[in-house]
Amino acid sequence: MRSKALVPVLTLALGLLALTAAAAPAAAVNETSRSVDSQTVAPGGTATVTFTAQASGGSLTVNEEFSGEVRSAEYVSATIDGEAAGVSDFAIAPQATANGLVASFQGLSEGATVAVTYELTANESTGEMAIDGRATDSAGNESVQTTIDVVEDPLVVSQALDTAEAAPGEVVTVTASVDNAAGNLTVTHEFDPALANVSVTDTSVANESVLPIVAASEANGTVVTIENVTGTATVAIEATVPENASAGTAVAVSGDVTAGDRSTTFDTLTVTVVEADPVDRFAGNDGTIDISDLGNAAKTFANGDLSIAELGQIASAFAGA
Repeated sequence: MRSKALVPVLTLALGLLALTAAAAPAAAVNETSRSVDSQTVAPGGTATVTFTAQASGGSLTVNEEFSGEVRSAEYVSATIDGEAAGVSDFAIAPQATANGLVASFQGLSEGATVAVTYELTANESTGEMAIDGRATDSAGNESVQTTIDVVEDPLVVSQALDTAEAAPGEVVTVTASVDNAAGNLTVTHEFDPALANVSVTDTSVANESVLPIVAASEANGTVVTIENVTGTATVAIEATVPENASAGTAVAVSGDVTAGDRSTTFDTLTVTVVEADPVDRFAGNDGTIDISDLGNAAKTFANGDLSIAELGQIASAFAGA
């Protein structure tokens, strides 16, 4: 009697167990994450992205959706527990377009970790590349969002002087450098107080001399514009310390740079005017004082622009020549 009474109960229990098993979803994805090799790229640049998911076994599909400044996407590789995935590991082989990526794995063991790596290429405009994706089985999983900023590399500018001190009549060379330029490049300089014989002596892009479309110079500064610059450019300027400049005068050398729609300024440098060596001032190209040089010095002394001590130094240099 008891055994007959148990039959319906056992039947019901087995039926419920079968129903529960049939209704149970496939093992859920345990963890998902996404990494990128850079959070910022330049327009037209690329970023390498790796989506990682850990499943409890069975099948798993990676769905990535792209938007924003994504120009193209390219599938790179996939691994299962660090080993390269083979053809038989995919129910759907990885496919990537500018709109997204799909990779469907099958036959995964419990706790298996899959990783899908791909590259995104940005448009030439600035903004951001947006990724919204997930790893799913029949249970589904929450999405993971990532953004990659598409920005222009900052302008990197510097300027250098060949000397920080110069006497009246001596020439100073200013060399300005610009990196990460894109578009028309304009480099301006200002001298305060003004210098003499100011001229632009060289302009180059990527170490190759180029002809600027503008190269204007005057006593208090210069303006140089070079067309369609990409990368690195340099501008060299020469200027002479005026003959009447007083020792101790500090000449400020400042300026700014505009490349496309970006601009920045140079750190201001200073040239300090020092006393001129009277012999160097009047010596000829050979560095010696001849009778003509001595005569010029005497005239300068007579005009009050040379001291008796300085004239004496010049006379001594003439006598020893």
